Amino acid sequence: MEFVDKRGGFFMIDNEVIDNGELDVYAFKTYAVIVRYANKKTKSAFPSLNTLAKRVGCGKKKVIECIKILVEKGYVSKTLRKDNKGDHLSNLYHLLPTSNISKKQGTISEREKENALEKKEIVTGGSTSKVNFNKVEIKNIQNLSTGYSEEFEHVWTLYPKKIDKKSAYKSFNMATKKHSFELINLGTQRYAEYIKGNCVETRYIKHATNFFNNECYLEYAEMKKEKEISKVFSTLNFSIDSLLD
Repeated sequence: MEFVDKRGGFFMIDNEVIDNGELDVYAFKTYAVIVRYANKKTKSAFPSLNTLAKRVGCGKKKVIECIKILVEKGYVSKTLRKDNKGDHLSNLYHLLPTSNISKKQGTISEREKENALEKKEIVTGGSTSKVNFNKVEIKNIQNLSTGYSEEFEHVWTLYPKKIDKKSAYKSFNMATKKHSFELINLGTQRYAEYIKGNCVETRYIKHATNFFNNECYLEYAEMKKEKEISKVFSTLNFSIDSLLD
């Protein structure tokens, strides 16, 4: 699903979020605003509390309550951000897969009802052929379960050395049982920035499997941002002329 589509000045929200019906009007609108600002590829956004409150039409205290609900119910994850001086910036929100959202007991989406009616009977030339809809539904779910999670796909797009994705996925899943996705994501992002900023050769880049197994993301997640930046600039400013002085 593409969360942001600016071709017609609109964006989309998964039907599951609406059909679920567990969010009140303020929590739903807070989610909608975060989706509105989310990056199309990373599915992340960092609107300030003031912006959220203005768009939702309520106070910041109410927005904070809504964000807490969205995090607890698995709609978004939240990562705290700080600048180089240690001052707090707006939070980073990452949209989580809506397939993780549990439906209220007995709730059936309108889309499921429509699909059921369409697939139960196929009319061709005046005759009716019946299809076992339940069997098709289960098969689709099993096929989806063999793929990669959206969290992993997000981290994989950041990782600078894409080798043995299947093995890396297993290591990533083990890592998420020990540490939060936000921490792993932050460590991966900073490692990628470190590799790019210091022009590290591919042969020296860690394999993703080892990166997750050895919890290397912890080292880079805790790394001071200002140290990274100063190191990158010192590399960029290096000149052969300095050797001739």
